[in-house]
Amino acid sequence: MFFFSKAPIATALLNLRKYYCQFLPAADNRIAALRNPIEKDLKNFVKIAKWNDINFYAVKDSIAK
Repeated sequence: MFFFSKAPIATALLNLRKYYCQFLPAADNRIAALRNPIEKDLKNFVKIAKWNDINFYAVKDSIAK
């Protein structure tokens, strides 16, 4: 059975994490910028899709909008 130290692997993973953490704020900003228009469109769609009418034709017209 081979015994080896896990310290070099842990150090490499820590360095990898530290390197990519510097890009995290830029990635978060980009994701937020791309997400905002999609969320706005989705909220508008949900407003259109809601109805309280029981009448079949009123529901049909709501769906058509």
